[in-house]
Amino acid sequence: MEEKKLKCESVKERKYIVFDWNVIQYIKNPRTENDCDRQLSELLPILKKKYYFPFCEVHLRDLKTSYVQGHLDMVNNDLDFLESLSQGVGIIKRNE
Repeated sequence: MEEKKLKCESVKERKYIVFDWNVIQYIKNPRTENDCDRQLSELLPILKKKYYFPFCEVHLRDLKTSYVQGHLDMVNNDLDFLESLSQGVGIIKRNE
């Protein structure tokens, strides 16, 4: 498995919206009975011009708890989607 390194740097200042992990999953896999999931997915390219949708530690913890032995490919798929959605921008706690 390829190990990904986090690179900490400042990004262009922009407003941001943090999604709950469930919302991220609905964007990735829209519920068939809920048209709002699809509509949000379609709006994201436009919204990404004005807002960041950063990932945070809680997202990674949620993903970790959902891991089922033998399904590393599903976790990597979720991580790739999270990286794409967030444009690699994350919120981290800095100890200064």
